[in-house]
Amino acid sequence: MSTDGRELWTVTLTSYSIPLEIRNTVDRGRGVFTTAAIPARTLIEQSPILFFPQEEYVFHGKYTQLDHYTYIWEGGYALALGLGSMFNHNKEPNVGYMRDKEKGFIVYTTLREIAVGEELTIHYGIVLFR
Repeated sequence: MSTDGRELWTVTLTSYSIPLEIRNTVDRGRGVFTTAAIPARTLIEQSPILFFPQEEYVFHGKYTQLDHYTYIWEGGYALALGLGSMFNHNKEPNVGYMRDKEKGFIVYTTLREIAVGEELTIHYGIVLFR
């Protein structure tokens, strides 16, 4: 239990070939962590996206919790499914991502070696909040 009463927990992700966990932390909420070292340029996740057309997002989506998890996408916004919505922001991230617009995926790859127990983070971009 954290000092503010939130329950702290960990879920081991056994379906991934890389030993990852989602942890609920005191200072950053949920995040993705590794339980083994991961080499640079390792594929972490290929997240399919749920696409929201611009009009639907403007009138509905931006007024929901989804607004905190969407990526700007050609013609609208995209919600990354899987781990894609669990990566926290860092100004110096250890994971990069590329949009595969043709297939409707976001591909996440390590930018450098990641140490045991380290959180996997991405850079949210110039505009963090709309």
